[in-house]
This record gives sequence, structure tokens and C-alpha cells, in this order.
Amino acid sequence: MKYMEILKHPVFILGILIKIGLISLNHQAEVFTGYIHFIDLAMQNPTSPWQAWFAMNGTDSAFPYGLVMLYLFFPFFTLAKWLNFDLSMAYFATLFVFDIILMFLLVRLFEKHQTLTLMLFWLSPVVLFASYYQGFNDLIPTSLMFLSFAYIKKQNFKIAGAFIAFAIATKLSIVLVLPLLVLYFYSNLNLRKRSMDFVITFLPLTLLLNLPMILTTAHWQMILNNPDIPNLWSAKFTFSDAVSYYLIPGLVLFLLYNIWRIKKINHELLLMQAGILLLGVSLFSFAPAGWFIWSVPFFIFFQLQHKKFDLMLLWFIFNILFVFIYLPTRPDFTFAGDERFSSLVFTGFLSLGVLLLFKMWRDGILANDYFRSSAKPISIGITGNSGVGKDLIATNLTHIFGNSSTTHISGDSYHRWDRKKSLWKALTHLNPTANDLPALTADMLNLLNGKSILQKAYDHNTGLLTHATTIKANNILITSGLHTLYNSILRDALDVKVFIGMSDNLRMWFKSKRDTGSRGHSLQKVKENEKRRMSDYNKFIDPQKHYADVVFNIMALQYKGKIPLSLKKIPKQYLEVEVSEGFNDYNLNRMLSGFCSLHLEITQNKLGEKKCIRIEGEIDAKDMEMVASKLCPRSMEFLSIDSQWASGTQGVMQLIILMILEGKLQQRVVDA
Repeated sequence: MKYMEILKHPVFILGILIKIGLISLNHQAEVFTGYIHFIDLAMQNPTSPWQAWFAMNGTDSAFPYGLVMLYLFFPFFTLAKWLNFDLSMAYFATLFVFDIILMFLLVRLFEKHQTLTLMLFWLSPVVLFASYYQGFNDLIPTSLMFLSFAYIKKQNFKIAGAFIAFAIATKLSIVLVLPLLVLYFYSNLNLRKRSMDFVITFLPLTLLLNLPMILTTAHWQMILNNPDIPNLWSAKFTFSDAVSYYLIPGLVLFLLYNIWRIKKINHELLLMQAGILLLGVSLFSFAPAGWFIWSVPFFIFFQLQHKKFDLMLLWFIFNILFVFIYLPTRPDFTFAGDERFSSLVFTGFLSLGVLLLFKMWRDGILANDYFRSSAKPISIGITGNSGVGKDLIATNLTHIFGNSSTTHISGDSYHRWDRKKSLWKALTHLNPTANDLPALTADMLNLLNGKSILQKAYDHNTGLLTHATTIKANNILITSGLHTLYNSILRDALDVKVFIGMSDNLRMWFKSKRDTGSRGHSLQKVKENEKRRMSDYNKFIDPQKHYADVVFNIMALQYKGKIPLSLKKIPKQYLEVEVSEGFNDYNLNRMLSGFCSLHLEITQNKLGEKKCIRIEGEIDAKDMEMVASKLCPRSMEFLSIDSQWASGTQGVMQLIILMILEGKLQQRVVDA
């Protein structure tokens, strides 16, 4: 739905008519008229409006907002004065602009549910009543705040920092969400280095925009004497004359603790936490009607994520009760009924609000796949013969998950002896006895449980084991080696199990290049080692493929026989992939063949338990990243914002492993 189509939509037109009708009833609203008078005076004294107001014996509650909020009203007020229009029209025109901005933002965010989004926001009783009937201006800070969250989603942190600074400079209460943003950046290791992009715009702008308030006593007086501030302390449990438990600070501390203990927060969790915080503060502080606008876009996000009828119904009833609760605040309106009836309405309103908070917590946070899967790190195990590229694919996976979020354990570090030890004459590296597999298993299990380990590293250049260093647990754990899937205990602890094979001619070409080059072996020694290792490969390495979630076979495209060692360029390759029946090969085929022009052939084994996919063709890194975002939308939250995708067969292997991981994480949630 394009923007012009939205403006012609029946729901949009209906909303316009309702808002015009409510504005026509608003001229008696005390809050509204106070704002009008202050802004009118401020236009005559733009540099010191608060001092001028108090010089005229104005009230403390006239305009307890930031300088940005004031100046945003100036354009339409100037136009109204020039045209000799009613200043109330200028006031509501300003609100309407930000109403439109927030509407378009939500509609764009939920492109698949635009009509429903329009109904939920544009016809929201909370927004209609609080903004256009009572005249509260909370649409302005809410729009700026939600714009900041939207740009965080886009990973444009400089603009996000600017918008949240502007939001705080309109209404100081928006500082409530700052701890959530701090914990969001802190919990995402890949985002920490980008958090400075947010800070370098947020801090200077916040200081600049709020400096007049800081330096002006009259401005501070109006902010601090705001009659709504004591409401933050009104909800409490009194234990004695001297001690009380304040509900709102308790709610804030509870949320912050639960956010802090989550290892990694995705954007959806951030929005849910912000919605719970803002709705909870509004609900338990017995706040003015305008405060409830803060949580509306966040709750709409929650509704559209779940699309449950009972949730929609509860929200609708809550909105209706909201109107009944706040109607008596109008001086020209008397609530029908006695005190008991009013109390029953308020009881229903508060109870439904608590129920909505509970549902947001249960369905939006506790049931969030990301939240549930963050209970333990993601683990990937890679095995295969020597020289097939196990460490290479581990490195490439690290490039997409991010160095700061990934720990890679190499099985070579668990060789029992240095290269010069005579025991290697009796055993090959492919024999499990020559490797300390119990130590590898114990170390991986400790890392999965969040514990650090001490590990030696095998230097392939010298053939020596280095001094032990501390390896810390991380969000992503990758282990690669000859026997990764040999031990059943380690095998069962891994989320994704990968076996890499390679055609003999291609593997020998790679291995000969590597061992005669960086490792200093003679070609004759390389051939002799391969011959004596063949028995151990067949006995210990090859059987591991039966435990793998995916088996990759990298094949030389142009060479059927021996590949000359003199060849300098890497031979062209194609990929054979063996996956289980449940793998989504249809979408893989659709994206790779339809959008990337790769050639795929898909067959099944005789038992129908495995699918064999032959993938041939060239694909660059940018196309690989685009395909991944379409095929693995939920897993993208785990990737680094600076993900580096590989091209060719390595990129395809990255993609398929990520697709399998997405399925495994969903299964982890089901099993939880």
C-alpha cells in the first residue's frame, strides 16, 4: 500500500472525521488551554519564556516540557497568527503531523498488515481521546522515541541517537527507556563497538538541547513542580509509618534485572521490554491520559506479532474503560453513577492493564525464541578428513557471527604429543587415541555452561603445543577437528553437526599445496602420510558422517583425475550436499536458482530419508547475504552487523549451516 493509497483509505478518512469532531469539543480542556497560553507568550519571549511566564504569575503546570517541544509548535502558531486563525488549530495541526509520522512508520513496519495497523493506531481510543479530546501532546515525544527504535532496527545508530535525544528534549520522562538501550547495546557483543555511533550523537545533542533548561531556574521550577511527578510514588505498599514499597521503581528494577540476565537481546525483545515499562509506569502511577500514548505503538507491535483474537479483544475493552476512567477529568463532564460504580470501572481498567502486562511478558518475552534459545550458547561442530577445509568454514562462520560473539575451538589443540614425538610413527593423527578427546569434550561442555577454560594451541608451523591460554565462553561456540562427532557426549551437546568431504583429487591438491608450503613438508612425505592414514580414515573419520545434520562434498568441476600441483588458481568447484528430509530445499532452490542463477539438482536416496542436492555455479558475497536474509530471518539477529559472507561454495555452505541452525533453534524452543 503506497502512501497516497493510505491517505485515501476508508479507515484513514474515518479517523480524520473523528479527530475533527473531538477537536471541536476540546475548547474547554484545562490542559489544552494552558498550553496555548504559554506557547503564545513564548513566541513573544522565545529566549526566556519560562521567566516571562512566572513574571506574569503563571502556574507551575503550564508547560513542563523541554525547549524542543516548545519550538516544534512555533511553525504552525506563526502561520495561524499570520492568517489570523484560531491558535487551537495550530496546536492540533502540530499534533496531527506527528500523528501522521507515527502512523506511516507503523504501516511501513507492518507492510503485510497495513489495514489492521491503521485500525489499531489511527482509530486508537487512547490516542484519539488523550490527544484530540483532552489535548495532551504526548504524540510528539512518542513519535520521536519510536523513530529512534526504528533506526536501531536499521542499525543506523547515529540517527537513532539523535531521535532519542530530541524525544528527551521534548519530554524528560522519555529517559525511562535509556537503561533499556544501554543494556541492549551491552548484551550484544557485536553492537558494543557500534554503540559509540549512538553515543556521539545522543550525548552532544542531549546536552545542547537541554542546556537552557539546566541553566534556567524558572524552567527547572516548572519541570520539578509538575503535579504529575508525585504520581510516580503514589503506587506503594505501606509496611509501617516509616517504610513503603514503591511499585514503579520496583517494576523498573525487575525489568532491568531480567534484561541484564539475558545474554543477548534482539530488537523484538527490546520493543517488548519498552512497552511493558511504559505501560506499567502509566498504569501504576495513575498518570494523566497522555502518558498511555507512550506504550501504544509498542503494544500494537506486540498485537501484530501474535494476532490473537483474545488479545485484540482485551486491548479494545481496555481502551473503552480508559475513556470512561478519564472522561470525569473534564470540568464540563460529570461521571454517571456513584462512587462504587466508578471504583468498579477503575478496578476493571487496572485489572485488564495488569493482564495485558502479563501477556506481553509471557508471550512477548518468555515465549520469544531468542530469549529462550539464549539460555545456552549456540554450538556448531565440524568434522571431516585432513585438508578438506574444516578450519576454513569455521573461520567463515566466525565472519558472519562476529569475532566478538564467537569462540572457535580447534581439535588440533588436543593432539597428545608434539610432532617430533616418536609415538606418531605408530599412530596417525586420525586415530582417536592420539588425541585427548575427553579433554575436548570437557572443555566444550564447560564453555556451553558459561565457564572459561585453559587451552593449549597446536602450532602447525613448528609442530609444538603452545602455553595454555584462557578461553572464555561466548554466544557462539564452534569446534572443528578430525573427531568432533566421534564422542557421543559432545555430539549430543552440539546444535548443528557438519561433516565436510572432498573429492580425492581436489583434497590432495589443497593438502599438498598447504603442507609443502606453510608447513614445510616434502611432497613425498605428504603422499606417504596419506597412504598410511587411509585405514584410520575409513575406520574413525568417515563413519562420523552418519551423525551429521549436513554432509558437504566439495568436488572439482573440470578435473576428473589428478590435478597438477603447478596449477596456481584454485580449481572451479561444485557442491554436493546431503541433508535430512525435513530440510527446506524448496526455498533454497527457489532463491539460489531463481535469484542467483545457480544450477541445483535435487534427488532423494532410496529410503527417502536423505536429500542430495548438487549446487553448481558462481555467487558473490552480496547475493549470498541477500539470500540469507530471506531464508533465515530469525537467525539474522544472531549475526554480526558487519557480517562478512563468502562467495562461491563457501558462501553456500555458510547459508545451509545457517538454515539448519534456524530449524534447530526452533526445535530447541519446542523442547524447552
